Amino acid sequence: MSATKARKKASPAPNLIASWLKVQPRIAGAPRLLIALDFDGTLSPIVKHHADARLPLETKRLLQRLSRRRGVEVAIVSGRALEDLKERVGLRGVTYIATHGFDMERRGKVWRHPRAPEFKRVIGQVTEALQWELATFAGVNLEPKGYTLAVHYRQAHSAKIVAGMKAAFWQVVQPLVEAGEIRITYGKRVLEVRPAEEWGKGHGLAVLLAGPRADITKVADRTGAFTGAAQGVLPLYIGDDETDEDGFTAIRHVGITARVGGATKPSAAEYRLASLAEVRRFLEMVDGEMIRR
Repeated sequence: MSATKARKKASPAPNLIASWLKVQPRIAGAPRLLIALDFDGTLSPIVKHHADARLPLETKRLLQRLSRRRGVEVAIVSGRALEDLKERVGLRGVTYIATHGFDMERRGKVWRHPRAPEFKRVIGQVTEALQWELATFAGVNLEPKGYTLAVHYRQAHSAKIVAGMKAAFWQVVQPLVEAGEIRITYGKRVLEVRPAEEWGKGHGLAVLLAGPRADITKVADRTGAFTGAAQGVLPLYIGDDETDEDGFTAIRHVGITARVGGATKPSAAEYRLASLAEVRRFLEMVDGEMIRR
């Protein structure tokens, strides 16, 4: 079952800040805290071109303080490539989960999915074909990430361009989807080409919780939920997009999850936050709690 099918369908999730009295005892009582945060749309404002995204200075300083608190680990999670993500965040002492969980850097050590070379070869072939087929569509930008490919169309100025681009896109990828070599996922005006293997941000979180030596086939169940022992760690995950649903599903039953924006959207997240400003406010509240420990 996919994360999408596993989402909570009930009434809208409560606001995480308004629910502080409920979550505060869990945060205060946790021996260790893992604060995992999506980048685009959660920490950095959504921009017209993906290359223009930057981490606001106020948020950067807050994350730096949190990462230095005793018993706290900060992880930045993204579909972006590892080096791109590190450059945009620019923080040492934090963990990076990149390329939808296929790459991870923690304490100076890099972990990659064991099948990374195979995935890179397949995605490279798709990238080459799409670069040719989509070159004439104004406002459509390709972002190769090694093991995945993002096709952004936020800058496309007409529905006709978007429709034509999608038709050309599916003409290239449909045979490979049917052959079981790749799968397509959706974000905010972006199409993601990924390896066919069910793997996402939630699996990256599961590997982080279980340890890099864990059997990656056993870190999550069919829904993507983490199945290992958290070993005294309370994980938090905050994200804003469809690709973050994997992360919500992964830790929902062992941690605290919140989706940013779209209060009425079905989500596997237990809570919601209305904006990036609320994300910062909640993190400031957590930082204040860590000071009192």
